[in-house]
Amino acid sequence: MAGARASKGSTIIVVNRTTFEQKMKKADPFIRGLLNILVNHIRS
Repeated sequence: MAGARASKGSTIIVVNRTTFEQKMKKADPFIRGLLNILVNHIRS
C-alpha cells in the first residue's frame, strides 16, 4: 500500500467504493475523463 506525508495541516476523508462510484456516475464526463487519466498514470 502507498503512503503519503502532508507538508501542511490536512483534512482526510475516507470514501468507500460504493459512494465513489455513485459520485462518479453523477460527475461531468470531462471530470470523469480527467480522473481516469490520473488513475491510469498513477497505476503505471
